[in-house]
Amino acid sequence: MCARPPRIVSTDVGIDDALALIMLHALPGTSVDYVLATGGNVPVEAVAANCAYLKQVFDWPTPLFRGTDPPAPAQVRDAAHVHGPRGLGTLSPPPAELPDMAALSDLLRRRPEELDLLVLGPATDAAALLRDPHLGPRVESILLMGGAFQPRGGRLGNTTRWAEFNIHMDPRAAMAVIESGRPCRFVPLDATERRLFTAAELLPAAAGGPHRDLIQDLVEHLQTAHLRLGEGEGVYMHDVIAAAVRAGRVEAQWATTAIADIPEAGERRGMMVPDGPGAHPVRYAESFDEEAFLATWHETVAAL
Repeated sequence: MCARPPRIVSTDVGIDDALALIMLHALPGTSVDYVLATGGNVPVEAVAANCAYLKQVFDWPTPLFRGTDPPAPAQVRDAAHVHGPRGLGTLSPPPAELPDMAALSDLLRRRPEELDLLVLGPATDAAALLRDPHLGPRVESILLMGGAFQPRGGRLGNTTRWAEFNIHMDPRAAMAVIESGRPCRFVPLDATERRLFTAAELLPAAAGGPHRDLIQDLVEHLQTAHLRLGEGEGVYMHDVIAAAVRAGRVEAQWATTAIADIPEAGERRGMMVPDGPGAHPVRYAESFDEEAFLATWHETVAAL
């Protein structure tokens, strides 16, 4: 039997990233081998602190590494207005010194297996791994939470009219992943914004162990932000859905398209432009099994 490829999770911990990591570490049969802190929702130094905080609170054995901030221009803002000033609601974890990307690359070069990337934030660090001549050819699969393929309510994106946040933060890196030739799939807004989940749905009254209060605070902070932004009562579980799909716990319905470009400038920065010369085929989730997802999340909460 072949060994399972080491799973690297690149994440810009925010709240739904945190919930995704909690799920992946809590459920039987799921695993994370390395976590790579990538800037996005908040700067990378805050993401590194959040990863270290979660590892300590939940007693994870997973090695953590610090990546980089996306090279976004000053007018491209992060998502602290949604996730809290440091990315975890009202929490402010202390700074954490983590090994850098070079240390992760050295470690991976000493392992012979293929690699599996789960990208829950901007693709900045995933693209860097793919550029490594020793590691890029070994990437067996990539799943990214990000992008938007079909308009919803006259809009494509959630950050601008045209772009989803993760792609908007680093369009060049997202296009580099698509152009890499490695098998990649997207779990985009087309799927993740099909349903808002309320705090009551996500946290049944009798569920949860000693970490329930932390999870409830995070979910309620996100729900309050969604209400303030006029998105309705509930939360979009973007990264948690992507993680559940990648872990094989939730089925998605897939479609295929081709992406020719992702602009880096102008009002359509981050838009995934379909078709055209040199377009690259990609698969994306159009929808997901919502009830299976909710059951998987309830199993997560019960396991904590």
